[in-house]
Amino acid sequence: MLKKLYIKLIKKIQKSNQPNKLMSHNFQKKNHESKFQKDSIKNADLKIISSYDKNFEDVGNITSKTIENYARKFNFKFEFPNMPETGRPKSWNKIQLIRNELLKKESDFIMWVDADAFFLVDAINIINSLDSLNEIFLVNHYCSVHKGTNYANTILTINRINCGVMIFKVSDFNINFLENIWNKENYINHPWWEQAAIMDIIGLKAEITSNLKDHKGNDNYLNKIKFLPKEWNSIPSYSEISTESINPSIIHLAGINNNKRIDFLNEYINKGKIKI
Repeated sequence: MLKKLYIKLIKKIQKSNQPNKLMSHNFQKKNHESKFQKDSIKNADLKIISSYDKNFEDVGNITSKTIENYARKFNFKFEFPNMPETGRPKSWNKIQLIRNELLKKESDFIMWVDADAFFLVDAINIINSLDSLNEIFLVNHYCSVHKGTNYANTILTINRINCGVMIFKVSDFNINFLENIWNKENYINHPWWEQAAIMDIIGLKAEITSNLKDHKGNDNYLNKIKFLPKEWNSIPSYSEISTESINPSIIHLAGINNNKRIDFLNEYINKGKIKI
């Protein structure tokens, strides 16, 4: 009898010591601050930019129209600056274009969208995914590691950032960040261009060095990055690991040729999923 009463008393004490919710005090505080900060940017000034050259006009003329329609829908600013001649592969030029926009300090956030990415007609408001606690907003995808695994029917995956869609708070931190990216000249001709430079700087570079220990991340940057869900950079999957969202706001036609991109875009136009 005494044993049963003792056990009952111990359980009562344990229960009283449990938090009301399964989270620490610090996590509760962070969530409270995040909600407060998110509410404070509802009227934030966001500008969307994209750029392409004559070799990309067939695709860019369609995708840019979806950007314009989306920007008008949510009262965002938008611009399609001319593709600069920097002597580097074209993908690098986004770093210069974004930095130029940040230096103007005319908006609260700058959103970059690659010319092979487009908004769907039912895309939701990106502002609801942003906050003032973070500096950089982008999407990462699970991708299989080339070395694979020794276990049968098992795929070894790793998170890989994708720079086709990126959002930067207008800040000195990001101006310096983009300058540091541009100065990573050893990646100018890397197959992933500026994305490889960013992976290096933020410390998620296992795929670059072929060393999984190089994927720990640099907290000086990771603490200022918010990884958005795949709906903001949904890439059609052609492998065993899905990079798609079931309800995308942006589809990014990465890794395919322009003829396939045009076919994909025309299919979405015919289905009424995008308007031009």
